[in-house]
Amino acid sequence: MRNNYGSSNFLSDAFENIRLNKLLSTATVFIFVACFIVTTSFSMLILNINRLVDEIANNNEIVLFLDDDSEETLDNINEIIASNSFIDRNNCQYITADEGLKNLIEALGPEYSQLYDEFKNDNPIRASYEIKLNDISYTDDIALLFRNIDGVGEVRTQQIRIDEFINIKNVISLLSLWLIIILIIVSIFIISNTIKMTIYARKTEINIMKFVGATDAFIRIPYIIEGIILGLIASVVAFFAQWLIYETLILNGLSKLAVFTPYDFAYFAPAMIILYVIAAVLFGVFGSLLPMRKYLNV
Repeated sequence: MRNNYGSSNFLSDAFENIRLNKLLSTATVFIFVACFIVTTSFSMLILNINRLVDEIANNNEIVLFLDDDSEETLDNINEIIASNSFIDRNNCQYITADEGLKNLIEALGPEYSQLYDEFKNDNPIRASYEIKLNDISYTDDIALLFRNIDGVGEVRTQQIRIDEFINIKNVISLLSLWLIIILIIVSIFIISNTIKMTIYARKTEINIMKFVGATDAFIRIPYIIEGIILGLIASVVAFFAQWLIYETLILNGLSKLAVFTPYDFAYFAPAMIILYVIAAVLFGVFGSLLPMRKYLNV
């Protein structure tokens, strides 16, 4: 065999193999693209669902209804807010009884505006204090602190709802992890078998090279380079196809929920590029090496 066979020759051989086997090369690229898109689409959807659950859970608050809105009661409430790191002190709000009545009438609609004049002197609405939390897992503990304050008539929490959302998130995270693992295993199986078919279709060519004295490394290198090239081509196609699918289908669908802000594609793009390139190289190398072993033992 030729001794002065450099990397440029191996690269040109790889491109020549792709040109001569256009149908199988195209099929391999499309299989790569399909597996990449299915796995990443599902992963991005799961991450957005987790974000939705987080936003809904973290949107909860403690509401204090005051039987006595004296300065002493408000000072005791403000002292707990200022000293507790689990309370988002910048987003806590005191609402007077009068403001509460106005808010209720506004929520009912303009046709009920006359109710303010009827009830402003005999207001059934109590003053309240809305307490936002930094960590919803401490809801019960913080609620107990406020219940012990004289003048606080009722402390309303949504701990049952919060616990439900936390449980939902945990279940989704566990299921998504297993589903993503299954998708990756299925993708590896499909891509591996596609590459095996490609190698099998060219077994005669490999055997001839072996019979005329080519070393195993000399035979393998063009196929490895070819696998990497096909993987990289597929990763580029998959990236832009995934971008289009996410923006037109996934993001558009999630935005209609109107209860949370989905991730932009730019959030996923850097990690996706890195993972696609790594996957393309690994599949190209190992997908070409392993199926060739049986045909090199001649």
